[in-house]
Amino acid sequence: MEIVGGFYREMSLVPEIDQMFGSGGRAAATLSEITSDVILHTYTDNDSDIAEFEKKYAIKVKKYRRDDPISFSYFHPLSTPHISKSENFQPSIKVSGEVVLRFGLIEGDAVVDANRVVFDPQTWKQKAIYSINGSKANNLVIVLNELELAHSTSANNLIAQAQELLELNKAEAIVVKRGVKGCIVLEKNGNNFSIPSYLSNKVTKIGTGDVFSAIFAFYWGVKKERPSLSAELASKSVACFCESGGVDLDYQKIDKLIPINFESFQPVTIFADQTGLGKRYILEEAKYLLLQFGITAQVEDSLDNLANYKNPIFILGETFRNLIAIENQLKKNKSKIVVFDASCDDWFTGYSTPENITLVQDFSSAIYQIAWASAQ
Repeated sequence: MEIVGGFYREMSLVPEIDQMFGSGGRAAATLSEITSDVILHTYTDNDSDIAEFEKKYAIKVKKYRRDDPISFSYFHPLSTPHISKSENFQPSIKVSGEVVLRFGLIEGDAVVDANRVVFDPQTWKQKAIYSINGSKANNLVIVLNELELAHSTSANNLIAQAQELLELNKAEAIVVKRGVKGCIVLEKNGNNFSIPSYLSNKVTKIGTGDVFSAIFAFYWGVKKERPSLSAELASKSVACFCESGGVDLDYQKIDKLIPINFESFQPVTIFADQTGLGKRYILEEAKYLLLQFGITAQVEDSLDNLANYKNPIFILGETFRNLIAIENQLKKNKSKIVVFDASCDDWFTGYSTPENITLVQDFSSAIYQIAWASAQ
């Protein structure tokens, strides 16, 4: 199986992350755990970085030169990254083979000619038209997110947009990644499937889309499974990736994963201290991220009557330090409650955490936990 995609540096301030992956690198590393037949085609400016990657994951890499390093810098994994890159556009990489996973690239392009191709455009700034650069495929599936789909079509609802893109590309299927909502699969015969996301205690967000596309491409392209089954296996693998935080997925857990099936979200009540810039930033970031999922939030800055709220509750514990007062209120409330606090070990000392309460030390994981808690 051939993969063509980026090999980039990824950094996050909180939690602290500094790693060399990118979409192509992560997809190849992920698949190296389940097959030895992986070739990565990518641009590089540093032979030592790519050599270390080749050795660690036992992957054959075909290298193409670029002028400068490319890096993605995140404040936290759900924030919009700052991308450091050269403005120079490199000559296109040309790839042919039986099965190819093609990612969009920052510093160049990939022209592919293959029997079975999965195309993940990785950008909303250009329409997701696979053949526009001369690429060819006998069988094609496009995997993209909702934003990329919306910018590639003129229709005004998800299924109509997917149908329009499918016809534009003469594709076998369109797979639309929807984050916490899972994904939608539309096949050329008109069948469509809703695939759920799967619950994980942690959410390692950077690279989830890469893992999804890699696993989908392997099962649809190599194993020739149906698009819907391939998408289901990809969604489950993403949950394993989120849990482990790395590409060494624990496939033994796949059959035990819990699907998150829902039609809509309940509103959420956020309890947070709003005094000071740091506390206010955490609050506003939480509200913004939940709104991206379609979840509205009511904000309370007092713990009075916390026990009386019926909607799911999100407590930004890092902004409150009176743990005893919060714990006493929480023990009276039976709603689903998610507490974000990097010092969760300080909570409920001496006795077990109530079953309706989830303590989370990581901000990205906390956002996903409250989103799942609000699903109905």
